Amino acid sequence: MGCVGALNALEVILSEARPRKDYLDIPMTRPVILICEDDSDIRDLISIILQTRLSAQILEASCVAEAKEILSKNMGIDCVISDYNLPDGRGNEVHRYMKDSGISAPYILCSTVPVSDVPSLQKEKNVFELPKPFTMEQLSTVVAKAMHSQEEPILDREYCSLPLRLISAAVIAPTDLFIKLSDSNYVKICNQGDVFDEMDAMHTSQKNIHFIYVESKYFPNFINKLVSETLELNRAKGSPHVSLEIVSLTHSVLHEMVSAFGLSPEAQEVAKNCTNLALRGISSSGTLAQYLVKVAKHPDNFLYFHSVLLAQIVCLMASSVGWTSEKIQYKLAYAAIMHDLTLDSGKMAELELDLDPKKIKEIYSNSNYPNLSFREHPEDVVLLAKNDRSISEDILNILVTHHEDPDGAGFPSQVRSRDFQPLSSLFVIAHSLTLHVVKNSDLTNHLFGSFVGQYQAKFSSGPFKELFERISQGL
Repeated sequence: MGCVGALNALEVILSEARPRKDYLDIPMTRPVILICEDDSDIRDLISIILQTRLSAQILEASCVAEAKEILSKNMGIDCVISDYNLPDGRGNEVHRYMKDSGISAPYILCSTVPVSDVPSLQKEKNVFELPKPFTMEQLSTVVAKAMHSQEEPILDREYCSLPLRLISAAVIAPTDLFIKLSDSNYVKICNQGDVFDEMDAMHTSQKNIHFIYVESKYFPNFINKLVSETLELNRAKGSPHVSLEIVSLTHSVLHEMVSAFGLSPEAQEVAKNCTNLALRGISSSGTLAQYLVKVAKHPDNFLYFHSVLLAQIVCLMASSVGWTSEKIQYKLAYAAIMHDLTLDSGKMAELELDLDPKKIKEIYSNSNYPNLSFREHPEDVVLLAKNDRSISEDILNILVTHHEDPDGAGFPSQVRSRDFQPLSSLFVIAHSLTLHVVKNSDLTNHLFGSFVGQYQAKFSSGPFKELFERISQGL
């Protein structure tokens, strides 16, 4: 019986089961944590970690008003985790409501805004801080400390939950999938190896079921397998345009994972999947010029589109100069996928479009430059990448120099052309072409002529000179 059939067979069971309680009134039988975060993806990720690592029961709010409503109906909440910038106010308003209502639960500010910048929280004894981005271990450790737990986080439940909305395409279930009728009653809705698709997800959601459950022992690898199967079932069939969309989607998943957990083993696997898919998307795309003429613009999120487009451009550039080995192509594509991961948004990544010598000088001469994360991101991403112990020095060098210029006017170290390694030199040229493509609406051969004319003088020394000449001929 397929997944849809299994769900239909549960109609009677669900109709006779105890009616679903409103989440505001759930019984407080396990430690209960309120998450107040307007980003639903981050909220889901925090929820998954705390359910898995601390066996917590989760309440969710997306704004100050919702948090106050939940707190008014659940005085026994054990911990509150709140972002600072919320749609209808500030996170410290949630803390003030807790104090006014006599709720003594610990409060954790989970934000890019530090406690030191919020006067009303600075002298409070029961306030803790979790700066974004954070790792899985940092989250569970801070929460355990806030709740005065002396025990290490443990996985003591038989099942872990997964938000149903994370399944946006057909996946082959890597293990049995369940729904929860009560704390002790789980019913299987999909067998291992069966396809669980959007129709199954919609049918489940219509029954007011918003989570599916996986046996805990299989959960650590479930997220990554979910991504992998989604990619396999939706892989591009010879169209660079479709491939770019799919890899951009995968990159967005990777960025969210890294923002929440750092470069965890699961995130490392997603990065590798994203890299391999980018390589597969260009394997039959012809020349660089032919590829770019076929590519459509995707302005929805510059960070994802820019990183994936760079991966494909740099590999086609490498092929045009004879660097066709799988090892070299993988290093270049992986570096492109990784290079902006420490930036927190597409808007931050778009600062790259306005870089010129005057702007770079401002970045480094102004001690009050407002976008420190942008200024420091080449070095930050190297620190992030080092969490993957298999990463090569070539990739680390590419990452730290991707905003350097041959004339020494780049950042963060003002490296000059003679000090560039060959792969890093190619990457800088590809990075320049990628930005040139994004800034110009003309995707004809004229685009390449304007690129060569604009950048020929810049790339006329050291290892850049020969590479640029060969690339220009290939264009």
